[in-house]
Amino acid sequence: MMEDKLQLESTQNLPARAIDPLKLIGLLRSQFGLGRYEISMIRSSYNIRTPRQLSLDEIAQCKGI
Repeated sequence: MMEDKLQLESTQNLPARAIDPLKLIGLLRSQFGLGRYEISMIRSSYNIRTPRQLSLDEIAQCKGI
């Protein structure tokens, strides 16, 4: 039996200056589960790979102060 592969089909870039990293990580964990997403910083943007796109409402929840 084949093990399920992690499907990170969606990539989004969010400007780091507008995002609170703790809120972003909390959202990703609550929506996708620990280890079911990838996040990196590239040129002052968070590069996020997830099973689906984050909605505008979800992104708004991650806005910084």
